Amino acid sequence: MVVTQGQLAGGRRVGAPSEKTIRPNFFFALQVSQSKAVVAAIKSVHSSLLQHSAGLQAALVEPETAHLTILVTAQQAQDDVQRAEAAMESLAADTALDSTLAQPLTLTLEGLSHFRH
Repeated sequence: MVVTQGQLAGGRRVGAPSEKTIRPNFFFALQVSQSKAVVAAIKSVHSSLLQHSAGLQAALVEPETAHLTILVTAQQAQDDVQRAEAAMESLAADTALDSTLAQPLTLTLEGLSHFRH
């Protein structure tokens, strides 16, 4: 078989000009490890997983760093970074004044994943 520029060989493009990939450099997340109950629950899940398969140890993250990633984004220009920071600061200020956020929050989550797969 002859492979010419742009054809696939083994699932990857051969001979095609490389395009600069813009990689994500910022993520927005909700830290969930501020709750001792959440950390305890994560430790319990980790313990159960390790009883099933000790080989899973490498895939587990420290419960104290637990968070839910909301958005992963690439912010290349300094203006974009400053706008994102301002938006997050505004959100933090707004939510600090909202007493409803002091109450427990129940979420239903789907499609959870991690970056070490």
